[in-house]
Amino acid sequence: MSLREVLFTAYTLVLEDEGKNMIQLQQYGKIHDWIREFWFDPRGSSLAIYCTRTGDWPFNRTETALGMWLLWLLFKKGE
Repeated sequence: MSLREVLFTAYTLVLEDEGKNMIQLQQYGKIHDWIREFWFDPRGSSLAIYCTRTGDWPFNRTETALGMWLLWLLFKKGE
């Protein structure tokens, strides 16, 4: 699967969650760790760290938007 497909699938699972999808994403998929790495690891697929180090905004692409929605939907204040 491409990165876009993985992010879109996770996003859809979060939106359609009735309890079981979130459990699968958290326990099996380790979605919280994956999203942290996507955004905050220097080699993360979002390239956000690279962009901020070069003084740019993260790239305007579908993957960035889906990753941001997942970050907002999955994390609580202070995490």
